[in-house]
Amino acid sequence: MGDWLSDVADGLRWYYAPAIEAEEQRADLERRASSAETNAAYAEAGARALLRQEVASLRRDAAAIATPPAPVALETLQSLGTVASEAVAVGGPADRARPQASARESGGHRRDTPIMAVTQQLARIPAVYLAACRQTASASPDGDARWDPPASDVLDLDWAPALLARLGEVSGLDEARLDALRQATDGDTAVDLGFLNTHPHAIGPFGPVPTALSSAQVARVSELLDQIDMHSLLAALPTDEREAGYLIGHGADHIIGGPREYLLKHFNALRDFCLDAAKRHLLIVLWWD
Repeated sequence: MGDWLSDVADGLRWYYAPAIEAEEQRADLERRASSAETNAAYAEAGARALLRQEVASLRRDAAAIATPPAPVALETLQSLGTVASEAVAVGGPADRARPQASARESGGHRRDTPIMAVTQQLARIPAVYLAACRQTASASPDGDARWDPPASDVLDLDWAPALLARLGEVSGLDEARLDALRQATDGDTAVDLGFLNTHPHAIGPFGPVPTALSSAQVARVSELLDQIDMHSLLAALPTDEREAGYLIGHGADHIIGGPREYLLKHFNALRDFCLDAAKRHLLIVLWWD
């Protein structure tokens, strides 16, 4: 249990990294502004004016930094790490024998490997299946929706969503297709999926609330994804893989072999998944598990 919690905490920490980085950048700018403000108090008149301009500029830059959304509060992440460490400390060999998860235990995704950190999952399903799950959850004493989509209609997108969106931004992808790329991994809150987020049967207990794309949204998103020239986007990155990873951020510089192959693989999987869903007039449910 301790090792499993440690994996969950590591995954959330990786996903939280952009928010932490933004907070650190803002704090650094504020520290520099405070230091310049202190120096201005003791400076000559001409230098004082320049220092005050610097203070104003630093604080504008700090205010302009947006904190990316994160799936949990930082305090929750820290608590998970503490509990995981304590569990590993008191656990024996049995604690390290991680269980295999069935489709229902893993939120509908059948795994052939031990449970690892939180990653994004997508399921393409008919509207009638979603309606049936909603009705089942309503009739169940503990809200069990019996959510178990076929493994062939579930996609594990790993931690690719933030990296794909960032690639589109730095490579100059046009706004319409960039929005489609984001929507393909963000989903939409218009479809009520509260019944899939009810304890103890929540399909994504360690992530944000599940979202969905209607069949009409899937059709539009898949059409735009199919128009994205991924090779051109990747060609716009620095030739050095480590530099390309630094530019993308979100830990891309730590991907073994560099980010290009990883991004191409997951984009192709996402595009093909959506295209198939559109052909079959299915909707897509998204969650983190």
